[in-house]
Amino acid sequence: MTHAEVVESAYRWLKSCTKCGVALKEYKSSRFSAELPDVIGFDSDGVSYVIECKVSRADFLADAGKLFRQDPDKGMGSQRYYCCPEKMLSVEEMPRLWGLIYVNDEGCAYIVHDPYESKDGFVRRFERNVRAEYMVMYSALRRLDLRGRLEEVYDRVAVMASAGALRSARGIGRASVGELWCKKSNPSQQVKIMFADDYRIEAKSMKTGIMDRWKPDRFYREYMKGEV
Repeated sequence: MTHAEVVESAYRWLKSCTKCGVALKEYKSSRFSAELPDVIGFDSDGVSYVIECKVSRADFLADAGKLFRQDPDKGMGSQRYYCCPEKMLSVEEMPRLWGLIYVNDEGCAYIVHDPYESKDGFVRRFERNVRAEYMVMYSALRRLDLRGRLEEVYDRVAVMASAGALRSARGIGRASVGELWCKKSNPSQQVKIMFADDYRIEAKSMKTGIMDRWKPDRFYREYMKGEV
């Protein structure tokens, strides 16, 4: 199992098994911080998540020598986890307040130690380097701005305003981002949506019958330009 595979599994776990709404994987912003989390995410309650992925014990042991590990207040993440192939690391080896996530042979990540599940009424989290987290978010938004894509956030707001009708139509509590893009950009049903979720849209052209796959935001942009 490669490091990239473990990172991808950890990313999917964070997006699906926590309240994290925004996450980045292997995002490089070394200009602002010495720490480069394998996965970092944020929820709407101000909680930040960091997952460090390891595929060797040597890498895990070396991680303990970093400055922001020796002084946890200098590190990112109010909740922090190590993620590794099954049984490579044990719960007993986890530093204070660190959780542990395993990835099985099928690439499915699952938590085996969660120190943030309160059993006594007290919620325990790290004091973290808020400035370093702020700079990660600034860096990501700045890159979008430089590429002329920041205006898409305004489109997303407009799309989310129509989520209520979609939720009612589907009979469940949440419409996927992909479905929302489809509703906004495909009112005349020029393409038939075969599958849509937060990560991809699979659609068939009603003109040509050709199937294609897009990321949701790319589908919206290309449809609006007449390229779908």
